[in-house]
Amino acid sequence: MPLVKQRISEAFRAAAIQDFPIYLVIAIYIAVATLVAHQTGFLENFSLLIYPALTLRALAILFGLSVACYGFYLMIVVRPPRPIIALVRRISQCCSTSVFYRGILLFPAITLFFSAISSFKTLILPSMAFSWDQKLIEVDRWLHGGVDPWIILEPIVGGAFATFALNVIYNLWFFVMFAVLFWFMFLAKNEALRLRFFLAFILCWAINGSFLAMIFASSGPGFFNFLYPSELNPYQGLMDSLWAANQMYPIWALDTQKVLWGIYQSGEIGVGGGISAMPSMHVSIACLIFFVARAYGRYVALMGGIFLLIILVGSVRLAWHYAIDGYLSLCTSWAIWMLCGYVVNALPAVTGRNERFSTSETQESGSPVSSSS
Repeated sequence: MPLVKQRISEAFRAAAIQDFPIYLVIAIYIAVATLVAHQTGFLENFSLLIYPALTLRALAILFGLSVACYGFYLMIVVRPPRPIIALVRRISQCCSTSVFYRGILLFPAITLFFSAISSFKTLILPSMAFSWDQKLIEVDRWLHGGVDPWIILEPIVGGAFATFALNVIYNLWFFVMFAVLFWFMFLAKNEALRLRFFLAFILCWAINGSFLAMIFASSGPGFFNFLYPSELNPYQGLMDSLWAANQMYPIWALDTQKVLWGIYQSGEIGVGGGISAMPSMHVSIACLIFFVARAYGRYVALMGGIFLLIILVGSVRLAWHYAIDGYLSLCTSWAIWMLCGYVVNALPAVTGRNERFSTSETQESGSPVSSSS
């Protein structure tokens, strides 16, 4: 018990110092989103209690999977004489660090942040009237030689099974996002990388998922028929191709788009609600995951890069986004990542390290790469 009390005391002190920038940025976003909701007349329906239950379930599922995977690793690879005791000891080690206790304190703040994001997307973004869709269609064609990007992708990933596989990985984005989020929340040892990730994660949602989404209010190809039922749909060929693939394998994007449209028409708020194409948050967060993956070696970086490419292609093939949505997300996410690197470098007292980020990424097992290297 004395050790637990000491860890908790250390966690509170560290949260007040090392995690203060994270709490500050979250508080600023929630305050601004609440103010915008008040100014636009949506404050009555604005909620900060949308995501706690879902996030807890995601944490429980990922914890169970992590324990199961590590248990198999112990039995098959390590083969200790007492695998159960070794598993319990490892869990105890992970749950007795200062970072773990700080993660427990940070968890409620993240759930409030997710709820504010969801409220903003569901209530405020639709009031922008999706005025950018036609402009984005024209930009997409201009960038791709007068051809819609989905037509270019059709010979490559237009098959039924390829479309199904893209949809599976595209839906796994949520699992991967929460896995990376919880890793940095509870387990990551590198303070500088942890702080940089959280600042970038929050700013990606705030800038890309809220501010730019409000400026470039758009719905995406999959919602063209819903929004403009009397107009000729330039993406009818894409939708026909998706429905044809759905006859052979389940293409969940089609049903999900119907559900989101129903939520949009009802004006209700809920988990995952809100329609917004530009910029793509799937691509933005996948890009951020690729950046942090580079800190864990070339093989993890390669996996992160492949994941990013699949999400970018899937966003177009599954009629969620225009290609330009993903391109802008790549640029803004890179800018946010670099900005957060400069911020972390300016806060050595917060990270507890004297080293600075350079163009090379950090290694989780060690300190950030010195700027002089």
